[in-house]
Amino acid sequence: MMQRLATATLMLALLLPAPGSAARRGRTDLAALQEYLEELTVDRSGFPGQWLARYEGTRIQVFAHEGKGRMRVQAPVASASDLDSAGLRTLLEANYDRALDARYAVHDGTVWALFIHPLEPLTREELENGLEAVVNLRRNYGDSFASGPTRFGVPPPGLR
Repeated sequence: MMQRLATATLMLALLLPAPGSAARRGRTDLAALQEYLEELTVDRSGFPGQWLARYEGTRIQVFAHEGKGRMRVQAPVASASDLDSAGLRTLLEANYDRALDARYAVHDGTVWALFIHPLEPLTREELENGLEAVVNLRRNYGDSFASGPTRFGVPPPGLR
């Protein structure tokens, strides 16, 4: 009986998040976001609210602001000077049905792959999915322009 109780206690201790961890607190702040990034990325530098890191071989930037309650993961994709009106239209169409939770954007002469999310409800899994989506948008630029294998929200011709 005592051995079963000890085994059950040990199993419970291993399954529960550590006190003070992001999962225990139930909300994501800058410290929790940094904790997630330490688990998911390599070659990190920066400070709370602004990080550079590498995910799946891609250099990413992460910005967050607790007061505004937002966070963003971004990676440069290409020079925007190479885009013509058809290229811009392709990016907008990809944002509609292929980029899913990530997005293409143009800023300061660069095409970016972005994942933007409210900070507080962000989970580790959502961040990981966002990191993957940004990397996939970067890799698929000029080809499928997709963040993954799924297309979503394309209405059939009769509903357009």
